[in-house]
Amino acid sequence: MVDQNTETTKKPLPAIAGPPRITGILDPNTKAIMEWLLQMYSWLVTVFGQLDPANGLGAADAVEGLVDPARATAASAQQTANDAKTIAVSANNRSTANRKILRSFGTFTLSDTATSAEVTFATDAQQPNTTYTILATVQTYTGTPEFEAFVPIQFEKLKDKFTMHVTAAPGSGNSVAYAWHIRRNDEDE
Repeated sequence: MVDQNTETTKKPLPAIAGPPRITGILDPNTKAIMEWLLQMYSWLVTVFGQLDPANGLGAADAVEGLVDPARATAASAQQTANDAKTIAVSANNRSTANRKILRSFGTFTLSDTATSAEVTFATDAQQPNTTYTILATVQTYTGTPEFEAFVPIQFEKLKDKFTMHVTAAPGSGNSVAYAWHIRRNDEDE
């Protein structure tokens, strides 16, 4: 089962134009394609930035739209300032409290006949629930492991640890080393 955490932001995704028309003249074509690729890269950076759950909504996003300059009075301006401070303090407290659980990472190795590996979190990095996402990537291997030892097929998640399973063990005398990283939404408690 795949966990998918989605996040709604107030910022619409930017539009990007289709690829340029090729005219048959090398220099203008190359320049047009390079400009289009740079636009595409910029667009992808923006999209991935919005999709990254670690980014979350910041205090500036939460304050957006609170102030209506046309109707502001001294009292409403003070209330807006109080609301903005409350939002900022809340965001900072949440960020400080979640810093360790948001930055949990490490390595583990599957060797010989093992088809699973258990990773236990440090006491100060235990998760508040099991809605986190685990990213596991092969870093190195020794010998000639079975192909299936490179492909995680299941994660069992608990608050204090997770277990990763693969279809086949690396095989006698072989090993596969993984790097792992926990990702979660900053709001997810």
